[in-house]
Amino acid sequence: MRVSLENAPWWVYSLICGVPFGVGTGFVGSGFDWGGALISGTLFGAIVGSFIAWQARRERAVLGAAVSTEQLRRARRASQRGPVPTDPETRQQAYQLAVRTLERITRGRVFALLACAMVGFAAITTSAWYWLAVALCAGMFGYSFWWPRRLSRRIEDLRAGGDGTGRTGPPNITPH
Repeated sequence: MRVSLENAPWWVYSLICGVPFGVGTGFVGSGFDWGGALISGTLFGAIVGSFIAWQARRERAVLGAAVSTEQLRRARRASQRGPVPTDPETRQQAYQLAVRTLERITRGRVFALLACAMVGFAAITTSAWYWLAVALCAGMFGYSFWWPRRLSRRIEDLRAGGDGTGRTGPPNITPH
């Protein structure tokens, strides 16, 4: 049986995010402060887990409540990579997800820059371990510029009905 997190409640995401963050904080923090690690992991998990569950609900709402988990998986995969689906319904769903993802990533640039600045301040004022997080945040910031260009090309392929090679089919997808 394949376990899916598609419809998982927020607390499952909170555990998945909070436990590794708390353990990492306990190791990186000065003196292995496990009490502080428990608090930071709980807070981080609650905030990030709630956010991820909210995003998953919004992604499902883009396609409608009647979409099955398998349809969502196919549309999500087609929105990112692979051949453009020949089924107009799957192609429309993939197009909608790709447009939503592009909007979300573009908005995330501000967060990535702020996160990089805050972690950079922590690296300068506290532990040198935070420079690893600075590198991660800088990667997130760079990703927020690279991925939209790739996704824009994918949106054009989905809109045109092409197969990703420049050949196009009937333009039967309209932007929402």
